[in-house]
Amino acid sequence: MGTIERKAEADERLFLPAERFTNAHAVQGGELRACGEVKYVKSPKRHKLYGEGTLLLRVTEGEGFIKWARGEFPFAAGDILRLNNVGETELNGACAFIYCTERKEK
Repeated sequence: MGTIERKAEADERLFLPAERFTNAHAVQGGELRACGEVKYVKSPKRHKLYGEGTLLLRVTEGEGFIKWARGEFPFAAGDILRLNNVGETELNGACAFIYCTERKEK
C-alpha cells in the first residue's frame, strides 16, 4: 500500500510560471492546463487523480483533504506532497495545484 507525505524539498517543475501552462480545457468540473508532463488543475470542489508510481504535487490555492484507500490526508496552500503508489486519489476542497510524476534517479 502507498504513502502520502509532506515533502520539504521541491522539484523545480512544481514552480513553473502560470503563463507556461496552456491548452486549458474543462475536466471534472474544473480546469486543466499543461506544460509538457506537468499539469495545473483548478478545481471548485473535487478532482480525481489516477497515477502509478510517485506523484509530486504543490497546492497553490485553497485547502481540503486527499481521500485515498488508507483514509484522508489534509492539505493547504503551500503544501508540497509526495504521493507514492497511492493509485486513485481524490482531492476534496476548492483548490488549485500543480503535479507531475517524480523523476527516477539515474
